[in-house]
Amino acid sequence: RSCSRVQARDARAMQDSLLGAVAEEPKKKTCLGSVVHMLPTMRDWLAVLLGPAVSLPLSVSYAALITGSGAGQTLFPVVLQQVMWSQFAGSLVLGLSTQFVTTCNVDPVASILFVTLAKRLFAQLHDMPELVLPQLITGMILASLATGIFLYLLGRFRLGSILSFVPYTVLGGFLAGVGILIALEALSLAAGIDVLELIPSTIILAVNGGDLGSVSFPWLQIGLVCSYATATGLARRYTQFSSVYVLLVVMLLVEIVRGVSNGAYPQSECFLKIEGVMDVTAPFSNFLIGIQTFDLLSLDFWSFVMSFVVVLSLSFCLCMAALPKVCLLKGGRRRADLQDEIKNCGITNIILALTGGQAICQSIKIPLAMKQVGGGHAWPIVIVLVNFTICMWSPQAVISTVPLFVFGGTMLMLAIDLIEEWLVHS
Repeated sequence: RSCSRVQARDARAMQDSLLGAVAEEPKKKTCLGSVVHMLPTMRDWLAVLLGPAVSLPLSVSYAALITGSGAGQTLFPVVLQQVMWSQFAGSLVLGLSTQFVTTCNVDPVASILFVTLAKRLFAQLHDMPELVLPQLITGMILASLATGIFLYLLGRFRLGSILSFVPYTVLGGFLAGVGILIALEALSLAAGIDVLELIPSTIILAVNGGDLGSVSFPWLQIGLVCSYATATGLARRYTQFSSVYVLLVVMLLVEIVRGVSNGAYPQSECFLKIEGVMDVTAPFSNFLIGIQTFDLLSLDFWSFVMSFVVVLSLSFCLCMAALPKVCLLKGGRRRADLQDEIKNCGITNIILALTGGQAICQSIKIPLAMKQVGGGHAWPIVIVLVNFTICMWSPQAVISTVPLFVFGGTMLMLAIDLIEEWLVHS
């Protein structure tokens, strides 16, 4: 009997560990104490700086990654508006449902999968290019809805553990491959040409004694992307606010160069181009058009959705499993249940898809940064306000003044993180 009690105790400890349980007796609070506890402190308001410095570059980078270069750039403003709406609505809904003090972000794995969807639509609708954007928006919403339903069912019936049967080598190899694809897309975005075409073209010019000046600008952009990513990575060793500091330094240098050259440099090719005025309602109007013309019986699309759901669910569950290590529990909670968190993430994505957004997951990067500066329990409220401002403001002026290599460098850092985590450390 004594042995049975010991075994039961060990089993409970293992279960708590697997489910990310945090056993900490909460302090009793009065009503006034609870209200004060939810008010942002001075350190929580640092999220006003961290929010735009993380959310805006990531939103722009994800949208640029999905639309790519060439003809896809015409889709960029609407896709960016949808990504920013997803950031705001997701942070609001998730803030009400999650068990942790955290916010949300769009997953880079989702973005690289949406790239394949965009390329398929461009190939299928080359005779009707006006339908590419509505059907891309519709396809992303339907894939996000399917992911939300799948995650909800996993959490509702406590089946999240079945994802652990996926071989680690398969998952690690896939995510490392996604990192490589993101790196290639980041370099191509900055260079303005597919980097896999740029390399052989440069070699041919060098061998034949051609004019290497014709490819000097793309290589300069690639060099700036790598330099920005390196500077951000080095700064991250000292502070989680590295993206804020490096971005401020870069913007200061850009303004100095612009002032010294009387506006001649940096050239207009160094910035993202947005034609027309960004419209907050554009994603929703395109969805209404797309749902009427979308082929819901397409086997090609549903095979994409199945792959999207499985891969993204694995990525999201891995992220949620790490939450207890980096995030505080909401006030009054003694423990967090991973299965409930999976269900909450599913509900959030269902609501988000039904309101025209993309799939999102709980953020780890922002809670890490806020934990480093001593943030409390109320900073997610500040992030919601910041995301609302970014979404409604449609910061076209900011995008047109931030160099292209900043967005490319942001994506390259994401790629390096994926490759390092799943290919090197594993």
